Amino acid sequence: MSADSKVTAARAFVRSLNILLKLTRLYGFDHDRAKKQFATAWDELRAAMPHGSETGLLLGSANGQLLLDGIPLGGSPVERSFAQLLTAAGVASLAFTPRVTQDELSRFVCGFPAGGAKPSDLAAQLKASLSGATGIRVNEIRFVAEDPAFSDVRTAAQLTASALGAGSDELKNWLTDPQKLLQLIAAAQGANAGPSGHTGAGTGGEGYSGEPLADIVRESPGGGVESSSVNASSQPPTAAPKPPNSISSLLARPSSPASQAVGEDDLLGILKVLTQLGSQIGDASATPAGTLGLQRQLTDMPASNQELLRQALASFAAKAPSAKPDRTMLIQLAEHLAIRFALDRYERGEVKVNAVRQTLERMNKEIDSLRAILGQHEDKMAKAGMEVESHADVLDRQFWASVPEKGKRSVLLSEDAWCIPARNVRSFCKELESRGETSVASNILARYAACIHSPEGEARRRTAMGMAELADLYAGDTKALIAVIRLMGMQMTVERDPEIQTHVTAAFVRLSQEAAALHCYPAIQQALISLEGLENQRPTAALEIRPRLGIEERFPEFIEAVIRANKSVEDSPEGLADVLRMLPHAAIAQILTRFNRAGQRAANDRFVMIAREIGPEAVTHLKESVRIAAPQDAAEAVGLLSRLEPESVEQWLAGRIVEWPLAAQDRCIRVLASAGAPERGALLLGIFGSLDPLAKTLALDEMGMSGDASSGLTDIVSRLMQIAETEIHEPGAEFLRLKAIEALGRLRAVSASNILQRVVQQKHNWLRTSVDELRIAALQSLAKIDSGVAETTLPHAALEGWQVSFPALDAVADSQWYRQRRYQRLRIAPPLPALATSSSESARMEIKGLSLSGGMAACDRHILPGTLITIKIKLGMRGIVAQALMRDVRTHGVGFEIVSMTLEDRSRLRRLLFSHLRPEIKPPSKSLPDQQSPLIPKKMIV
Repeated sequence: MSADSKVTAARAFVRSLNILLKLTRLYGFDHDRAKKQFATAWDELRAAMPHGSETGLLLGSANGQLLLDGIPLGGSPVERSFAQLLTAAGVASLAFTPRVTQDELSRFVCGFPAGGAKPSDLAAQLKASLSGATGIRVNEIRFVAEDPAFSDVRTAAQLTASALGAGSDELKNWLTDPQKLLQLIAAAQGANAGPSGHTGAGTGGEGYSGEPLADIVRESPGGGVESSSVNASSQPPTAAPKPPNSISSLLARPSSPASQAVGEDDLLGILKVLTQLGSQIGDASATPAGTLGLQRQLTDMPASNQELLRQALASFAAKAPSAKPDRTMLIQLAEHLAIRFALDRYERGEVKVNAVRQTLERMNKEIDSLRAILGQHEDKMAKAGMEVESHADVLDRQFWASVPEKGKRSVLLSEDAWCIPARNVRSFCKELESRGETSVASNILARYAACIHSPEGEARRRTAMGMAELADLYAGDTKALIAVIRLMGMQMTVERDPEIQTHVTAAFVRLSQEAAALHCYPAIQQALISLEGLENQRPTAALEIRPRLGIEERFPEFIEAVIRANKSVEDSPEGLADVLRMLPHAAIAQILTRFNRAGQRAANDRFVMIAREIGPEAVTHLKESVRIAAPQDAAEAVGLLSRLEPESVEQWLAGRIVEWPLAAQDRCIRVLASAGAPERGALLLGIFGSLDPLAKTLALDEMGMSGDASSGLTDIVSRLMQIAETEIHEPGAEFLRLKAIEALGRLRAVSASNILQRVVQQKHNWLRTSVDELRIAALQSLAKIDSGVAETTLPHAALEGWQVSFPALDAVADSQWYRQRRYQRLRIAPPLPALATSSSESARMEIKGLSLSGGMAACDRHILPGTLITIKIKLGMRGIVAQALMRDVRTHGVGFEIVSMTLEDRSRLRRLLFSHLRPEIKPPSKSLPDQQSPLIPKKMIV
């Protein structure tokens, strides 16, 4: 299945799936319209993964675009809508494997609830509905670049800063200010202190009595906290030390040894307390009297938990001592605790880096409850279809930023490097490169890539996903790019998990595309070698992957590199010659296109040299094209093959060209002439008998212009002489005879001198047996062969001066073009009106340039090149009528080439051309003008 057809099928599936999800939300999955749409979506999904396909379908979203196997699928509203749907669901990508079933697809569709649900809920429902499914997998990992403008702002604060609810302002002020909350915790620890001054449940108390917190804590005018102690028997109060009123004093307090024993359950307990505190902020009926419950929550916490919370608050407040308190403080505090806990466990070696993510995800579930209470802005963004970074990714990013550099190096150079998200690997490698530590960065990238061979499936999957994202980093080093392409290629051949196989293939394609874009030919060669290895194991998959690499699409650039270097293929950039030889068909196709379009002698010779160095497979491809390809394709291949192996053209072309339409025959003749093969005259003679009568006139012209000096010249002259002396009274025969006479003159055929004299002088009953145009052509050709004989014959020709103007031009040996102009062309001013009529349409023309063989004109409609037209130039009562073939459209008009006309019309055309010479030119005498005759000023020649 080609890449284009897969993209088309995938786009159709996305469109149908998007419609299906909307219908399901509106009417339910059991509705008739939904069922009908489901059948359509299922058929299109199978069309995107036909029977026998070994690669699946990977749909992802990034930057508002829908991606197919890592490549943007398109920017239509349907694709953007589905990408936003995935984004709102917190889904990075959907992997559809060839094993997907209708039941799994229906469960997937039903997993999308009605609008209004949070992204985390949507992702959770999708995973629940697809539990046990092997054909569809939901990937929740998302890599979203952080905006530098907000680098100092907490993500949670951005999402909830404007989502404030009603409630007691005084209580909210306590719960949203880290300094005041820290003082509350200190007071709670003091409230649990025993008579001896030691705390009960708390640690580090300051000698507070056991009275309720509401009775001993009140806010001082200066913003601090004052406390008083009143015993149960109403004794006079005993002076109690004032609790610390500054962050610096709290930070100076020694940490409790118990804090070192905090476990995951303890931290979850702290997060639950913070959630309960958040619920008081959201309670509109909360009052300062509610601080009694707050005191109980704090004092009931284990000592280690109180100490951990105190340290976290102190650290959090110290970072921003002048920050304005808001409702996001509790969320930020919870995130800080989770990151600090995960980092401490990692630094102590209690968990490996691959378990950090799972730990943070468990913490995030509890923090989500707090966000649900305090956060509303995030919900508004999600409902509006805006992309929101997942909270698990936020915590993971913040954790990575907190890891010391030594720890980062240790992890990235270990077998667990795959656990680190690709965005973190990128940022660290960029940092190392900016400091000049490129070798360390290279080692990290190599270690990361090596994880693709891990025995763990999850490791291989995440490595492959990361490799696709880091492809541009590997492309910076040729050796590294070659190595990773080889790794990905080897893994493609051995991977058995369909989903992982899809990710590995996407990474291989992405890396190969980078190599092609940078013209890194050794890496391109390695990609092709890896693909050949895959063809031995999985030929169907290799066939699907090859067009996606984008290598063949860049062959015009590769060929241009050789042309600009002006060297042989072997001397071109390293690896280019091997790439061209590995894809000979693609290489020769590009060379052939450039060869036929160039036409210039130097360029064509250069392309011939490149084609020869590609090897025999290039010649074989051209031979097969001439032998079995469609007429138009075969005609294009004839020219280059005539330079590489002319005997093959002679063997196959004559038998095939007889069946071709006139347009294909015309193209074949022109391509042969432009190729410049020394044997082109003989090759044209070999196919002459198989040509359409209208194409024969072109062939005769090109035979004469070929200057063929090969052993076939005698045969060419003999054939031309036979045509020149044969009188056939059939339409077009006289025009063909005229072309043969002109060709004899161009070839300087001495043996034809007698025939030409007879054409000029022969009479019957005092009347000339040949029309004037034949005698003119014969006299002009005789002048080229033997000027003395021509001078002797001239008095007996009885021709006027204007008739012997515009002789047929000879080929110029040192011209930059192989195919040259055969007659002088004049600019016509004002333009001549004409009417062009084909078998299907008519068009008005204004002829601006004209010669005896054709001209240039402006046309009021487009007529395809190669179309046979009858052109009538309006001139007096009769006008000039000729049959012509349309040529390519150019910036200054369309071209046409005359292939047949009566000799009377040709004589009128000659007179017309002469009449457009400048008025000051004197009438010509009866002398033979040569090609540089002053009768035709150079400024009048187009």
